[in-house]
Amino acid sequence: MTPTATRPPAVTSTPYATATAPTAITTSLERTKYQLTAALDYARHHLVVTQTITYTNSTGEILTMLPLVVEANRLPGVFELDELRWTDGQEIKGITLEGARMDVPLIQPLAPARTAAFSVFFRIALPARAAPLGYSTHQVNLGDWYPYVPPFQPNHGWLIHEPGLVGEHQVYDVSMYRVALRLVGQQTDLTVAASAPALIDGSWRRYYVDAARNFTLSLSPEYVMLHDNSGPVAVEAFVFPEHRAAGQAALQTTASALALYGRLFAPYPHASLSLVEADFADGMEFDGLYFLGREYFAAYDGTSRNYLTALAAHETAHQWWYGLVGNDQALEPWLDEALSTYSELLYYEADYPEHVNWWWNFRANRFQPTGWVNSTIYEHQTFRPYVDAVYLRGAKFLQSLRDRVGETEFRELLQMYAMRFSQGQAKAEYFFNILYALGASDDPTSEYFRR
Repeated sequence: MTPTATRPPAVTSTPYATATAPTAITTSLERTKYQLTAALDYARHHLVVTQTITYTNSTGEILTMLPLVVEANRLPGVFELDELRWTDGQEIKGITLEGARMDVPLIQPLAPARTAAFSVFFRIALPARAAPLGYSTHQVNLGDWYPYVPPFQPNHGWLIHEPGLVGEHQVYDVSMYRVALRLVGQQTDLTVAASAPALIDGSWRRYYVDAARNFTLSLSPEYVMLHDNSGPVAVEAFVFPEHRAAGQAALQTTASALALYGRLFAPYPHASLSLVEADFADGMEFDGLYFLGREYFAAYDGTSRNYLTALAAHETAHQWWYGLVGNDQALEPWLDEALSTYSELLYYEADYPEHVNWWWNFRANRFQPTGWVNSTIYEHQTFRPYVDAVYLRGAKFLQSLRDRVGETEFRELLQMYAMRFSQGQAKAEYFFNILYALGASDDPTSEYFRR
């Protein structure tokens, strides 16, 4: 896509107020920083954004071009790029935008550890679809709504994947976010769910996140907000009025699972977690926020033996296996999906031990799953075989591993994996290196993994 000749008036705001954010784990190089100032017209389903990206070269190579992932541009008529400018106001020329990849030519070669900063001016015409990016009659969802710098892997390059027919394909680095949101137009009386708590500054909502994979929003005039402040993390549920009781149950599960996983794996890195009832099917994890489909709320039966409870625990686990510890979701999806599925079992063992056998039968055994745990998303054409192989056989593999090495070593494995690769990018080989360092002497993968 070619930038248009003129840009709309930039979205501006007053300077950011001082705020206390969760302490970030320090790194040798500064994280990429995204400053996003956005005006959303909910009724018109339209977003105008000024984004400033500050990138420090962590590749170890000299760069002449910086790629951005623009996931919204995969959909026709959704992403409209107006222009890019260096922070001194000079226009950036020679940009290419094809599919979800935008290549930004750098004004001069960027050496390792050196920083480049520029602004992107764009608009989003939200698609009429119930999805993580789109709108329905009940909500507007803003997931993956802005351009971002993909991770770089030595000897491989930039991790930019095409979607598969199933699964997720994006890979994210941990970055810093400063987001300012203003609601404009005819409908501004909205409840806003976000990846972080908002500071209200006049007509602006301001968000500060020092270390996260992404920043996500969901808005609706219908949401009922439910709160759990029983622990150090503020957990909030945003649900539709007819599902208040189910929302309370999902909130309780989320808060309890959050506390449990913080003890078992590593401390949760954020001050809050939001769960949002979605108008789209299934669930979708983002850092600091997750969606869960309304079909699970509607089917809630008042017990803990249902998808609502199991999947609330699953999506909460993604805050560790995806959020805290990143991985390549396209090529090694088991690293987050199998671990999150097995974390459901750990939740039931802790809170509902009488339902452990039920969980195995309900979530795994009744499907008689087959397939290789280490499948990529591209090896499956439909949802069921993918879930059977990666999620369910993945959970069975982890149980077999637990049986082999024993309870103490298994807990140490999960904890060491979470702590060692906190806010980084993990690979399967790293997981197994820790396993062997703990004393495992044989190969536990032969039944489950393709060679």
